[in-house]
Amino acid sequence: MNDGQLLVSFIIPTLNEGSNIASTISSIRASLLGVHHEIIVVDNGSDDDTVKISESLADKTFINPGATIGGLRNIGAAESSGSILVFNDADVRLTEAWRGEFDLLKSSLAFEKLIIGGSLDSPETDNLLFRSWFKPMLLKKSSAEVSYVGTGHMLVSRDLFFECGGFDEKLVSGEDSDFCHRALRSNANVFFNPNLKAIHLGYPLSLKAFFIREIWHGKGDFHSLSAFCKSKVAIFAFAMLLSHITLFVMILLQNTVYMMVMSFVVLAFPLSYSILKYPSRLGFRNRLGNFFYAYSYLLARSLSWSSRLTAGS
Repeated sequence: MNDGQLLVSFIIPTLNEGSNIASTISSIRASLLGVHHEIIVVDNGSDDDTVKISESLADKTFINPGATIGGLRNIGAAESSGSILVFNDADVRLTEAWRGEFDLLKSSLAFEKLIIGGSLDSPETDNLLFRSWFKPMLLKKSSAEVSYVGTGHMLVSRDLFFECGGFDEKLVSGEDSDFCHRALRSNANVFFNPNLKAIHLGYPLSLKAFFIREIWHGKGDFHSLSAFCKSKVAIFAFAMLLSHITLFVMILLQNTVYMMVMSFVVLAFPLSYSILKYPSRLGFRNRLGNFFYAYSYLLARSLSWSSRLTAGS
């Protein structure tokens, strides 16, 4: 197989994405002019016009109500024919810059044990939540080796994907990090490439939406004791939750000294997380915002276990 014959399979999971799917498919078609590709949509049982639009624009459309998002992606992968698989969310649009970088990477992706994630920018660039929390994640100047990349936009070779067993269909969330960690154990390399630029329309832009999103994202960390022990974020967040409980007990006991000590401990968690995750200079306003969202992030992640109980998991 030579480079010019590579087939690229885009796999898009959907649920009521009628307002997004046409534009996303169009951005893929425009970016891959001249490249042999296919677009596969796997729907989770939409009750809007997602499936109708997909059947008219995508190459293949499948419907599987009740599957996890990892299960939807596995179905798409199983039905694909490409040497390169691109897992792309329905609200992620490719840009002109994406194609140029992809042309440089496609041979390596097809024949080496690589997983690559791209840069997901937002059209709402002046939003405080995006500016102080999400945007600093995108500031890497060059490709960097990381422990995992998200499935909002993930590129991987077909051989590596199936060698690693695909996504864990039992996980409601966190299937991306689980897959990457298994791939690392198979001697694969995982990279974040800021030049693979895409636009993500699904960033939460309010505190409420952000909090709900992170509770959901953290559910996979509480799938099992093993999953919890492997997640540094889950351990860190749960430790912060325990510090809150201790502080509450000290308030009930009216122990002023320990109340002050535990107050500092509670605040130390988001501050240290903010500095460790975002070591670059953010400026005072963005650092303050980042600290606030770090607290909200860790608190939401610490409560993810409760959503499993609510769901009867």
